[in-house]
Amino acid sequence: MVIERVIANIKHIDIGSKHVDNVWVTHEDLLKPHQKLVSESGRILKISLDDGQKLKNGDILYENDESVAVLTLKAEKVFEIIPKNNMEWAKAAFNIGNMHQKLYIFEDKLCVPYDNVLERVIKALNVEWHITETTLNGLLANVNIGSSHSHSHSHTHSHEHSHGHSHQGGHNHE
Repeated sequence: MVIERVIANIKHIDIGSKHVDNVWVTHEDLLKPHQKLVSESGRILKISLDDGQKLKNGDILYENDESVAVLTLKAEKVFEIIPKNNMEWAKAAFNIGNMHQKLYIFEDKLCVPYDNVLERVIKALNVEWHITETTLNGLLANVNIGSSHSHSHSHTHSHEHSHGHSHQGGHNHE
């Protein structure tokens, strides 16, 4: 079965007595508009969303008279960072972003999928943190403009003195 759009989110509608057929996914799965998933009951769902549509925890992908297939986030191993002030929030977010890691923002913490290389960076931040298992259903801090393909960065800076501007810099994305 091909799913081209999300029906609704289970948080916003009453499904009555219908059985919830969970489709267990990771935070990475939510970022993929085209993929094949399997529900707990074994139903194969081929996801093919239009550009710009995003999957969310609780999205209903399929519905019939007896059941609904619902995207349900799995708990994953993460770094949970608990900054105490604005400086710690900024330092943690900047350094994790600089490592091109996915960062999820919650009211009182930041969560990052576990990566053994990242552990050294997090230790060096001197902020409260620990490793735990949780669902990554916070606000994804990383902004992705365009398609979901990988890309490289080249940074160019020029120092020109024209029309009163003393510094001109830019980022080229290839």
